[in-house]
Amino acid sequence: MQERQILALLGAEFLAEILTSLESVSSKALLKYLRPALAFLSMAEAIEVLHIEITGDGALLYSLRANVGNIQEQHAPASSELARSALRYQERGRSWLQDLREHLNAHASAEKYPLYFNSANYEDPKEIGQSYQQDFSSNMYNGL
Repeated sequence: MQERQILALLGAEFLAEILTSLESVSSKALLKYLRPALAFLSMAEAIEVLHIEITGDGALLYSLRANVGNIQEQHAPASSELARSALRYQERGRSWLQDLREHLNAHASAEKYPLYFNSANYEDPKEIGQSYQQDFSSNMYNGL
């Protein structure tokens, strides 16, 4: 899952360039977005595959049983809990990928990140949203 989303954004050649030059300043700038995205997307996939709940205390889910002295015990999380957790981590990972996309769109040029700049994924920040700017000679928004 995470590989597909990251590859879809960066492309195989640009991702390989980032991974082979991890110590460069430009790669370090991108890794601050890639690492959390990969972590959250991996956690989402692990939840779905391993059927666990990942919490700050580890990969366990506890509940209190009534009428037994409120003893904590581990139990398998419900599928709805797993789905909510997986969705939460997927959204956090996608949010980091969106931040990466915005960073790349803002900083890419023919000299910096040329593989991304020349790819179909590059969007010129000056052109994003122009079709929705108000046409003041009309009572409607353009592009609607």
